[in-house]
Amino acid sequence: MNKDLIAEISNWELAIMFVPVLLIGLVMWSWKIATKDYWLANFRMLAQLLIIGYLLIHIFKNNNLWLGIGLMSLMLLISAWISLRPIKNKNKRHYFDICLAISIGTGVSLTLIISLVLKPAPWYQAQLLIPLAGLLLGNTMNSISLCGERFLHELEQHQDKIKARNQAFNTAMIPQINSLLAVGLVALPGTMTGQIISGVDPDVAARYQIVIMAAILISSAISIIVYLYQRLRQL
Repeated sequence: MNKDLIAEISNWELAIMFVPVLLIGLVMWSWKIATKDYWLANFRMLAQLLIIGYLLIHIFKNNNLWLGIGLMSLMLLISAWISLRPIKNKNKRHYFDICLAISIGTGVSLTLIISLVLKPAPWYQAQLLIPLAGLLLGNTMNSISLCGERFLHELEQHQDKIKARNQAFNTAMIPQINSLLAVGLVALPGTMTGQIISGVDPDVAARYQIVIMAAILISSAISIIVYLYQRLRQL
């Protein structure tokens, strides 16, 4: 494989990618579409990734178990908070329910990957655990947001708890099912693309991507099930 494909990206080259981002924002403004969340999201994405890239250098170098657990716990709390953003009934109990659901779903997936599939030594390698946790949390977070918003909508419209639960589950799983159907035919996902660009053989990258896709599906589905179970108990 050609290792020369990997090159450092300068600040100027990063800036080039944001020229279309700026133009899109201007189009939204001219159409009188609210752009506050758009600009905030782009600014936070840029700042957060640059900061975490710097921090991870030191975290990976030290490979401290408790530091890794602390960072993943923070990631969990933030993902639950973001999950709650589009849902109407924001309160501490709802936030706790989301935290519990996401922690169980991602915990099951991470345990399967670490203990039965990859089996790293030591098992708490930060360079493996933290990126995997982030990948699972990001996808599960979106699933919970879709699920929570749809569940409340269905309850308000129909008042049937079981139908609301089933419709919310189906809606939240649409992105995961679409990803499984499209992978390899329409898109090469980020993990596989990154590994191929970095020089890993495509067949090895494909196996890693299969593990990741299955883990995301497991994490999202279990989290949704736990979340809906808690929601129904409280009605």
